[in-house]
Amino acid sequence: MTEHELIGVVADSARVSRDQAWRMIDALADIIRRSVRTGEPLPLASFGAFCSGPCQAWSARAPGAHGRPDDPPPPLDADDYQPTESDVETVIARARNHALGIDFLLNGEPGAVATVLDAHVFAVEAARRRFDTARSLDGCSTG
Repeated sequence: MTEHELIGVVADSARVSRDQAWRMIDALADIIRRSVRTGEPLPLASFGAFCSGPCQAWSARAPGAHGRPDDPPPPLDADDYQPTESDVETVIARARNHALGIDFLLNGEPGAVATVLDAHVFAVEAARRRFDTARSLDGCSTG
């Protein structure tokens, strides 16, 4: 979809002028750019209230959300997609290098974490399971 087409779709959907649609898109892009630049979380919970389930599906399948921009998006069905060891390592590395850190990976809303760390939500969940397993092993005595 071209920028021109996107503006038209937003204008038609929101029933606003093309200029107003462009301003809406620019404002959302600014919020995303600011979040990436500062490490502040995206206000996804508020945005999700507007579009519910389909937004999470879209963010998980967006081009570039799982590897290079030309990679095909991973499937949404848990039976079809299982994160690889590399996927999990990548999510953990991104969390360590992000201003929000590992705490965000472990405790943030899964969809927001996946979006901010540019990963599939299943990879986020797998990374959390890895940390849970490591914590449980740390708490065990070996006799």
